[in-house]
Amino acid sequence: MRIFVCVKQALDWNASTKDFRIDAATHKVSVSFARYRIDQFDEIALEVALQCRTKHGGQVSALTAGPADADDVLRHAFAMKADQATLIEGAGDGIATAALLAAAVRHYGGGAIVLCGRTSSDNGSGQTGPALAEILGLPFVANVVQIDGEENAWLCRCETADGYETLKVTTPFVASVTNAATNIPRVPTMKDVMQAHRAKLEVLAAATLCPDSATCTPMTRVLRRYVPVTARTGQRIDGAPAQQAKALAEYIRQCLPAHGES
Repeated sequence: MRIFVCVKQALDWNASTKDFRIDAATHKVSVSFARYRIDQFDEIALEVALQCRTKHGGQVSALTAGPADADDVLRHAFAMKADQATLIEGAGDGIATAALLAAAVRHYGGGAIVLCGRTSSDNGSGQTGPALAEILGLPFVANVVQIDGEENAWLCRCETADGYETLKVTTPFVASVTNAATNIPRVPTMKDVMQAHRAKLEVLAAATLCPDSATCTPMTRVLRRYVPVTARTGQRIDGAPAQQAKALAEYIRQCLPAHGES
């Protein structure tokens, strides 16, 4: 059994808020003396994969799409004891990245389980998992905290608004992982870190994985990114979920013109 874990490079969330700002010209996050590390939710997904391997065997493969210096997140995956790591040289928005990751999964013959973090710690979009499932044509399980069971009878313990539920799924499938007391990421030893920096990474070119460049090119662009102005006001929305969603959508629709949005 092979478990693919999709990881990404993100700003270190321990960075001082004094160093954080939005560049008015590029609309990108600008941090003085920026430090990068593996995304926190992707690290949790890797821990869940490693726990599953310990119980049931198999191989854990880490995948990331980005520039050459994104190999640090793969070194971290090796230090946590991943079996294999691949850097896909390419970048784009969430959907384009998902297309590259899906192409890499197919390149390796498909995977029994494909995991990713519940959301990204930088933009919080949470679209990689669902997009991966759609592109690969696989079922998607959200907010998993633990995977147990056996081949073709996996039990995914999932966090819900009312607690936890256990879903029985067959492979292959895609899942997003969230945090819980049972999946706190392990801390690699110094020996593991040193060995990880000597480990061999596989590198795949985006052009090789996606001959049709239109499939893996950015499908969206950032118009504006800003720190919102908060106010000490609130509004309670009651009713059934469908009624709440409708009321929330109407409220947002009313607020947008007041802030010059379109």
